[in-house]
Amino acid sequence: MKKSISIIFVSALIAGTLFLCSFEEIPSQSVSCAFCNEEVLNAQTFYEGKGARAVVDYKPAVEGHVLVIPNRHVERFEQLSPEEIAEMGEIIKKVDAAVKSIYHNTGSLLLQKNGREAGQSVPHVHFHYLPRFEGDSHLLFTFRFFTAQYFKPLEPQVLQKLVADLHDEMTRIER
Repeated sequence: MKKSISIIFVSALIAGTLFLCSFEEIPSQSVSCAFCNEEVLNAQTFYEGKGARAVVDYKPAVEGHVLVIPNRHVERFEQLSPEEIAEMGEIIKKVDAAVKSIYHNTGSLLLQKNGREAGQSVPHVHFHYLPRFEGDSHLLFTFRFFTAQYFKPLEPQVLQKLVADLHDEMTRIER
C-alpha cells in the first residue's frame, strides 16, 4: 500500500513539474484564443452575463469542473475592470449553487493561474471551479488536475447534456 502511494505521489510530482515547466509560446492575439472562438463559446456556455460567462470545461479534471471567464479578451487578472471582477464573482457564486445542486459536492476549489509562468494554458483570464467531496484523495485530485490537459475531450452529446443541465439549474437559481 505504501509503495502504491509513493508511486502515485512521484507520478503526480513528475506530471506537475512537466506541466509547470513545459511552457510553449502562447500567441496573445484573441484570434487564437479558445475563449474568443464563437464555436467553442456556443458549445460550452451554460450561463452568460453582461461581461462574463460560465462554460463547461471540455477536458474536466473532475465531474462538474467548469470555468468562469470574462467576455472581453483579457490575458491577466490585473487587466480586468472592477465591473468584470464583480460580475465574475457573482457568477462564481451562482455556479457554486448550481454545481452543488447537481453534483452534491461539499466543497470546491477555485483557481486562477495568472500568466504562463503560473501554468496558464489559455491566454484569457479564467477561473476553474472544481467540486470537492468529503473523503476526496488530495493526491489523486492534484494528479487529475495537472494531467487533465492530456485527457480525451468530452463527447459532443455529453458536453451538450452538461451544458443543458447546468443552464437549467442556473435559470432555476435566478428565479
